Amino acid sequence: MSSWNLKAKLEKLGKSVLEAVAPTPKTEAERFVAAWEQVNAFYREPSGDDVPLEQTPLPSKLEEMVNLLVNESRERAKDSRAMDTPGPCLEYFLENRLPETLTQLARANSPKGMHSYVLRFLVAFLQNMRHKVLPHVAVHRPLNKLILATLESPEARLFPAYVKLLQTLTVLLQRDTSLVGFLVDGSGPAVTLPLLKGLVTNMNSKPRDDAPESASLAAEVAALARGGVMTLLTLESDFVFECCVRDGLAETLALGLASAYQAVPNSVQGDLDAAPIVALREHARSMAQVAQLSLPQVVSALASELSAHVLPLMQPNLLSSIEAVARTATLCALALARDLDHPLLTDAIATGLLGDAALRGVIVRRADSVSPQLTT
Repeated sequence: MSSWNLKAKLEKLGKSVLEAVAPTPKTEAERFVAAWEQVNAFYREPSGDDVPLEQTPLPSKLEEMVNLLVNESRERAKDSRAMDTPGPCLEYFLENRLPETLTQLARANSPKGMHSYVLRFLVAFLQNMRHKVLPHVAVHRPLNKLILATLESPEARLFPAYVKLLQTLTVLLQRDTSLVGFLVDGSGPAVTLPLLKGLVTNMNSKPRDDAPESASLAAEVAALARGGVMTLLTLESDFVFECCVRDGLAETLALGLASAYQAVPNSVQGDLDAAPIVALREHARSMAQVAQLSLPQVVSALASELSAHVLPLMQPNLLSSIEAVARTATLCALALARDLDHPLLTDAIATGLLGDAALRGVIVRRADSVSPQLTT
């Protein structure tokens, strides 16, 4: 055996002995730092990126870290003198900019699945901390970056954890509207709200072309996103309403309604209780709810987008010479007139459908035969 090999073996043995006899961290802060050091140690290994996430120490160490942060926060909340200042775990988390590093790990998504896991980490962290963490630049700056970066990935933006993160932030803003200012992005020509952009983008989520099995996931994400938008609107913030107009909330809702209308077959069996009609009416009610919660500039944009994207689809079907097509179109028109329950939206429908004399006569004649079928 060469002296070089012997030396290497002795060094390896010495390292193992030192690790075996190394003192076990006793305080929560020591355990927190030790867990983070093990996360870093994993990434220092040359072959670390190729190991499946579940076979690495990353999930258990990150779970340990978030549990230590939350437990520390709960304990300090019991002491009025300590509740407003970070404990040693949170202090280390902030001073060493761990959120920034976690954001970088998420964007690299290495090992595969790390992106989703970091999102879940942040959800658990934000949902359970008693200390206000959003005002810390070490938290809100990388958080905004991660929200926007996740939107760039068709796969990542369908992660339920992503929309749950956005929902968690809307709840925090609902509790304290002064936090809105920490979630803005001023890097572009106009100040935006990445949180809102993330929610709006996912309101019409559809399964990826290469993964049709993700349909139920897309539906779940879309429902969560719509709920998050509704929560944001209840803040009654002028800035939020301005962002709604700028980030295309009205167009997104109109396109969702148009897509639902196009999904209704020409001849509906079962009338208003048919699944495609139910889906159409749900989209209409969402648009009406947004209108009821919003300022006039948002409602005006909704009416404009409704006229641009939905009414042009309805008009040819209403004038169709095929009885089944015309009847279904009339049923849809009357359902929308009822469910788009806001004066400006119903005015847009009336102007678009009844403003044309020929179309008005057709609708009036056919409406009598289907109107008794409309239910609440």
